[in-house]
Amino acid sequence: MENIVEPVIDRDAFFDILDILDSAQWTNDLRHELMDLWDLCNLPDERSLLKELINDFFVLDTRKAQQACDGINEYINSLNVEPSSSYIVAVADVGKSDGSLAGLQMLRQRNKPTEDWESQYISHIPDLIEKVVNPSNIFIFDDFIGSGNKIILKYRWLLKCLSEKKVSIDEYNISIISFSAMAFGITNIEKTLGIQVYTYNTFHKSITGKNAPSVSKNKIDIMLRIEKKLNANYNNRKLEKYSLGFNQSEALYYWEGYSCPNNVFPIFWWPNLKNNGTYRTILTRTN
Repeated sequence: MENIVEPVIDRDAFFDILDILDSAQWTNDLRHELMDLWDLCNLPDERSLLKELINDFFVLDTRKAQQACDGINEYINSLNVEPSSSYIVAVADVGKSDGSLAGLQMLRQRNKPTEDWESQYISHIPDLIEKVVNPSNIFIFDDFIGSGNKIILKYRWLLKCLSEKKVSIDEYNISIISFSAMAFGITNIEKTLGIQVYTYNTFHKSITGKNAPSVSKNKIDIMLRIEKKLNANYNNRKLEKYSLGFNQSEALYYWEGYSCPNNVFPIFWWPNLKNNGTYRTILTRTN
């Protein structure tokens, strides 16, 4: 019998969205955003790649953030450092709020013994310089490390500030701690600075880090085709700088309720389209 009902919905897209909502439950409140993404990327290979990537996202929820705090606490305690001569300083710029400050507050609640560490959390590097004594253990903290470049800049700035106090840098034991990090970013930091990095969660590049070269090339080509649908400019940013995520990080990570890192594929957070229109992105990034 001939079907006289004319389809009014893309059924493949409908079932794709149902599958995603079932397998990636963090998207349950993002139905409209997913539909916008599927309308924008309507080729089967584009949708297949996006579905794969969305399912591979690591979402740092409250429970996972607490676990990361506990992991950092165990790591610091394993070093047998004295809290009175140790400091945990966030990488946040003065006057700006970011994930490192939010993470610092979580560490404050879960780092043991709480009372010994209470006054050892520092929001900004300049505040640390005013307070630090020597010798000291300094833990530079960020909630997420992507390429590692920001940590390298902050570390060098810290050394510059310490040197201006006319003290011996050798009297300070400086290391990096983080909830989560890209493996290539850790390597970049350790090779460039020669210091230790501890992170609770480590991630590899989501396409080239898990596929054979030929498969990776095909998927990267698809993603670059998807990115051509986006406007070359947004908020004084150039898309080319963030292609495949900043420094080609290929990250699939965000902390629930917070701004997503620029290391994530821009298709998930870049709202300006090539035709000068906008669409509802599944993630949000603030300056």
